Amino acid sequence: MKYLFEKHTLLLIESLTFTKTLFAFDYDGTLTPLISDYNKTKISEKIIEQLTLLKTFTPVAIISGRNTKDLKEIMKFKPNYLVGNNRLVGLSKGNNVDSKFEKICRSWYNDIRERLFSGEKNELGISIENKKYSIAIHYRKSRQKKIAKKWIQDVLAELSFSPKIVWGKSVVNIIPMGAPHKGVALLDVIEKSGCRNAFYIGDDITDEDVFNLHNYNIIKVRIGFKKNSAAKYYIKNQKEIKSLLSFLTESFMKNDKGR
Repeated sequence: MKYLFEKHTLLLIESLTFTKTLFAFDYDGTLTPLISDYNKTKISEKIIEQLTLLKTFTPVAIISGRNTKDLKEIMKFKPNYLVGNNRLVGLSKGNNVDSKFEKICRSWYNDIRERLFSGEKNELGISIENKKYSIAIHYRKSRQKKIAKKWIQDVLAELSFSPKIVWGKSVVNIIPMGAPHKGVALLDVIEKSGCRNAFYIGDDITDEDVFNLHNYNIIKVRIGFKKNSAAKYYIKNQKEIKSLLSFLTESFMKNDKGR
């Protein structure tokens, strides 16, 4: 992985401002810092300001595993494209969602919830989020994370319809086999936007579906260095997202004046 803020790399990023490029961002851990209560995360006013300015020059997308309705409620920024539950929402290709996935997730949610509140495990700081087409089990609040993680592993092993399991930072996402992921979503947004190039930045294992895309027209950036990540570039931490957005907006303004 190469550090994004090296001089030669910044020249590559700046070159994207000369052509129609889609800029896509993960939400949690990327546009917002990770906190113990995921329901209270919000984008800072400075980042909203920068995203709003960026949107005046080029298409902007937010791709998140969150429920799209929840994203709309907590965000003060309206991107050109909003992706929820790892699939497109509001685009022509994303309207006919397979009800089979929803039914499977509802069954998983009920099973896990019943076990979670049937004994002492609800004291481990575990919470479950039904995203309609995927389930997220959070244990960020737990003071006994190893025990909480082991309990979750045991529960997942007993689920009917074996899920695709994606472990994140104190969270595990379970997704029906065959359901679309962030990589599929990004490709659909690129096609819809008519852009030739794309820039994507994310921080978690769910973003590896984007990083693993064999598409040389997508610049893939991870927040935090990770040796086995498929992302080619990285920034050191979430705080550097402000510097990245400042560089992008300043580059667009400079190049716009030069035209």
